[in-house]
Amino acid sequence: MTDDAPEALLRGVKVVLLGSGTALSMFGSILGEQGADVVRIEPPAIGDDLRRRGPFADDESLTWAVAARSSRSVTCDLTHPEGTALAVRLLSQCTIVGECLGAGRLDALDALPTLRGPRVVVRFSGRGYAGPAAAHEAPELVALAMSGLLSLTGQPHRPPVPFGVRLAEQLAGVSGATAALAALLDATPDDENRPLLVDLATHAAALRLTEWTVAAYDVLGTQRQREGNRPSSVAPLDVYVTADGDHVAIVGGSDANFARLVKAMDRNDLLTDERFVTADDRVAHGDEINDLVASWVEARSTDDVERRCLECGAPFGRVAGPAAILADAHLTARGDLVVVDDPTIGSHVQQAPHPRVIGAMPVIPTPAPTLGQHNEQVWCEEVGITTAELARLRELGVV
Repeated sequence: MTDDAPEALLRGVKVVLLGSGTALSMFGSILGEQGADVVRIEPPAIGDDLRRRGPFADDESLTWAVAARSSRSVTCDLTHPEGTALAVRLLSQCTIVGECLGAGRLDALDALPTLRGPRVVVRFSGRGYAGPAAAHEAPELVALAMSGLLSLTGQPHRPPVPFGVRLAEQLAGVSGATAALAALLDATPDDENRPLLVDLATHAAALRLTEWTVAAYDVLGTQRQREGNRPSSVAPLDVYVTADGDHVAIVGGSDANFARLVKAMDRNDLLTDERFVTADDRVAHGDEINDLVASWVEARSTDDVERRCLECGAPFGRVAGPAAILADAHLTARGDLVVVDDPTIGSHVQQAPHPRVIGAMPVIPTPAPTLGQHNEQVWCEEVGITTAELARLRELGVV
């Protein structure tokens, strides 16, 4: 939940998260950053698994600080009958439920048949809730492998290389948020007021990213291969190294971009070179044109290459690490970075909420909650149990 602001598009929408994981947290973050009231139900004492994922600052997880922002935390033992009953009371008040408890766990709680309140329940899992392999785990790397996406990343002569971030799981979270919002637009009546159930499998989210891979194999028998930084369908395109040792991305595949690039290189003669006249010609001689660009880049400073490319309109970008991101004037001017005042870690910079309304500066996310920080607020003030009952449940280890 972000601070109250007119740009909070989902103000008044309550979301409850059951379980843990990157996909579920991304789902909650996206909704919370757009103004929804996101409540995480965590196990008492130990909390969400993401709290134990590094890196750490004074024993506090920076993974948690980013993943759990814009949400509230309550504790409840979902394996205890009184915990289940308490959770169902909260679920009946919400609009959206996100769940990642593992195959069959939510059904085992007997919660779904009694829910009369949520419009949609998004169920996250590695392999989905249907199919012969649904019960088997599929964390990020396994999901990437299953989807075929992993087979496309890396150099042709080397083993597949996973991404540096949990791409498939985060995409699953984004897809889940999209599905939940689509469900809110569904005006189809349900006489029994049952929630719409969405099956969100990590491997399927990654499969959706594989573009034409499956279609080309089915129609043409083409087995798509790893191609590294130089794809077989466009040239020149690569990550080149400057005289300063920096990596820079340059794209000159289209006729327009190629003309801009050769102008930056002072090599207009390349426009009439029979090897490079058309896009197809450049693809046929991909290594040759990429090598020419590489030689030009490696003979110049990063600043000089950047200046020449940008002056001529050629697509260019430095490969940015965190120091460069923090120093980027464009990102700063747009408000793509925000300072979050976290009471446990201290004030620090994070990515701004995205997307946002044009012309509006980003709303600062509320910091990630401490374990059970909102127990009294949610269980007593909103669900309606007494403080004495909360104390009794706490004594039993239910909350």
